[in-house]
Amino acid sequence: MTIHAIYQPQDGPQLIDMQLIQPKAELQLPLLEGGYSFFYLSAGQLKMELNRRQTTLTAGQALLLRPDQILLSAEGEAAEGYLFSFSPAFFEQRYHNNILKAFAFMQKGLLALVDLPQDAVSKLNVLLACMYNDYQQEPQQLAVLRSYANIIFFELQERFAPEKMARNIQLARPNRQEEKMLEFEQLVEEHFQSSRAPSFYAQKLFISTNYLNKLCKRVFGKTSGAVIRKRVQLEAERLLCHSNLTIAEISQELGFETPSYFITFFRKSQDCSPEQYRQGLQQELVSA
Repeated sequence: MTIHAIYQPQDGPQLIDMQLIQPKAELQLPLLEGGYSFFYLSAGQLKMELNRRQTTLTAGQALLLRPDQILLSAEGEAAEGYLFSFSPAFFEQRYHNNILKAFAFMQKGLLALVDLPQDAVSKLNVLLACMYNDYQQEPQQLAVLRSYANIIFFELQERFAPEKMARNIQLARPNRQEEKMLEFEQLVEEHFQSSRAPSFYAQKLFISTNYLNKLCKRVFGKTSGAVIRKRVQLEAERLLCHSNLTIAEISQELGFETPSYFITFFRKSQDCSPEQYRQGLQQELVSA
């Protein structure tokens, strides 16, 4: 498997050597904590377990993983392509912090898997090759990387949602309620480990808690508390999967007063304890 990796952690870009010559090889996980990961395959296939569901990426396909998605495993079979991981701050340094939300494939609840026609494949092969070469020469040129990424994402937008052409994306601005919910999601990403109270977020948004719940039910179909708890749950699952932290340490990391409170919280969603969940994941990996 040959995957050219362009990796942009919180403190700046870094190149990871992932040129693996075995016919079958696993990617080192996790890719980037709290970040996005863009996969593109030019040959072969990549079998992935995403949020405990099997997905296969094949040649001529692109996949964007969001912070709310958990990649449990990834095994390539003669896979060739590119992997670009970046933090939300990568785009915030140049564009409005909601620019990523404008792309249809970035929306939560969607599997951002894009089938590309031959003309788009040819274009992405050139763009990503140039992006990778420029990155190798000047890894700190963030403006250049952002420009490449923006062009690539507009290309994917056109293929993912042809009825909303990429060149018109700036016209599809969210209304005031949707904009407020985008701000809410951003705040949850920033503070879910320290605050799970809807009133905290309502105060940050300069609205009442009741109105925040009303907007969440209208846009997400659930209460603000449910949105916050879901993000905490996803982070708990990620830490159980990709870290060696103890249950007590994860509990502390997520801001729970005691491990028993965390265990009770986790059981409400998964019908099992955190330790049982971790053991189940390990058994799945062994039997895979």
